[in-house]
Amino acid sequence: MMPAARTILLLPVLLVAASAYASRTDSLIAALGKLPDDRSRLPVLRELFRAQVMRAPDSALQWAAGYARLARGTEDPAIESLSHSQFGHAWLVKGHHARALPYFLRALPAQERTGNDEDLGFLLGNIGEIHKQQRNWSAARAAFLRSHTAFARAGSVMWMAGSSQSLAEVYQALGMSDSAEVWYARAVDVMEQVGAGDHAQEARMGRAGILLERGEEEKALDLYRQAMHLKSNSNDDLVKCMGFIAMGRLLTRLERYAEADTVLMHALRIAAASGFDTERSDAHLAHSELLAAAGDPQGALDALRTHLAWKDSLFNQRNSALIAEAQERFESGRKDAELARQQAQLQRRSLVLYTLIAIGALGLMAGIVLYRAYRQRKRMAETLAQQNAVVEHALGQKELLLRELHHRVKNNMQTVGSLLRLQSRSAPDAATREALNEALMRVKSLSLVHQGLYRDDALTTVRMDDYLGRIAEGLVRSHGMEQRVLLSLDLAPAKLDVDSAVPLGLVLNELLTNALKHAFPAERSGTIHVVLHDKEELLVLEVADDGIGYAPEENGAATATLVSGSAIVATFAEALRAEWSVTQDQGTTVRFAARNFSRA
Repeated sequence: MMPAARTILLLPVLLVAASAYASRTDSLIAALGKLPDDRSRLPVLRELFRAQVMRAPDSALQWAAGYARLARGTEDPAIESLSHSQFGHAWLVKGHHARALPYFLRALPAQERTGNDEDLGFLLGNIGEIHKQQRNWSAARAAFLRSHTAFARAGSVMWMAGSSQSLAEVYQALGMSDSAEVWYARAVDVMEQVGAGDHAQEARMGRAGILLERGEEEKALDLYRQAMHLKSNSNDDLVKCMGFIAMGRLLTRLERYAEADTVLMHALRIAAASGFDTERSDAHLAHSELLAAAGDPQGALDALRTHLAWKDSLFNQRNSALIAEAQERFESGRKDAELARQQAQLQRRSLVLYTLIAIGALGLMAGIVLYRAYRQRKRMAETLAQQNAVVEHALGQKELLLRELHHRVKNNMQTVGSLLRLQSRSAPDAATREALNEALMRVKSLSLVHQGLYRDDALTTVRMDDYLGRIAEGLVRSHGMEQRVLLSLDLAPAKLDVDSAVPLGLVLNELLTNALKHAFPAERSGTIHVVLHDKEELLVLEVADDGIGYAPEENGAATATLVSGSAIVATFAEALRAEWSVTQDQGTTVRFAARNFSRA
């Protein structure tokens, strides 16, 4: 969030902890080994994570996994939030922003319940910075606004200033210069009040850039001067150097060439002393533009040569040497021509002079051509980068909208399920309650698809082993039979699109519900096997139980009565071009073989 840190994404406590706790790692591991495998380990695991996240993020991820395992099911929102955010911090240190974001988003609801506004501000700031890195400006703005509000409630003035500057940068990227200027001004005021002069001047330079874009050059120049004056005692030479270059270019635009020359020479001295090669090259280019505008083409050419030499050292060193040699010969030839007039050798000296002039002219033309080619390549590269950024932003927005759509569908399904559950409780008879509960389980099966889609990276792919497994486990729990019915799962990891996955999930819901209702009466125990075979062009779902089965005289009606909701199974069998059958051998087995399905 603070600019001098080049985007701070982690809580300050983690930065301190990396050094403060590094020496305690061995003792903490020893202490952990003496504790039982319960939640009494959580404080030690938290300290181990802090000790290693900055130096060994892979090890920190292991401690975070242990913390999350023990914290599962806790009613403490602080523990719940930390169990998610630790993963986010570790992935950030590893440089994987996209992998860090979902963990921070999962931590957010719990953090909001803790009432700790400062930690909430840090968490929202992390989310905003990741969105800013991904150029998702709208989401970044929303996160930074909430972060600023949280810091304000906590009274964290310095971090309020940091979030103000982050908001200014986002508004500037969105082209909302008026809003950006307001937030830069707020950042400057707060930072100067708390004595953070370096950060205040960086915000002042950001505001000057906005004024310059509007054409308010004198106001921008005044801000640059203030910033550079207050930066004179700062140790941040890179920011000072960049500020002097920007101010030199602005003075050139205002035709104040002497001042521009002084400022750019100062920038060159800082860049040379500190080894800032990029800024040194930029300063030479700005100086070349200044000399060209001031009517000194030779000086401009010399500065441009130096700029090109820094941009491409090997190539331009050869050209610089050639031009220097040509200039030296030119000077030597001019002197020789003077001597030739005195010594009657004018013709030979003149020939040498003309030759050297031609070489110099060719070198100058080559330099101009190379410079123009360089500018053209740079413009093309910038245009391509802008186009790629637009495409990436559009793809990110599409993915965000699709993820939000799945999330809302899941929430709507849960609302429908809640209504069915309430209606079931008030139903007057057992048959109605049973019908409503069966409808509720079908809605849950649909909800699981959308829940998995918005949580996973693949927004249109359903992993059938995970989806069907969750349906089966949920049904056994909902019927309260997990103590006497063993559920055996053998599910192939097939990946289907939503239109194929949902019918198979509903078919499993019907088959398994029937088995749980009819196969094990009177507290009878047993086993239900759920199998999914992926046979390339055929997807086979089997539900087999070792329950009571059906008497022989009932076999004629087995297909009609064996499956609760058989009309639903028959409907999906037609849609999926499936063949299904019921067999009885020490229990009941239903086989559903689908041919019409789409893989993702």
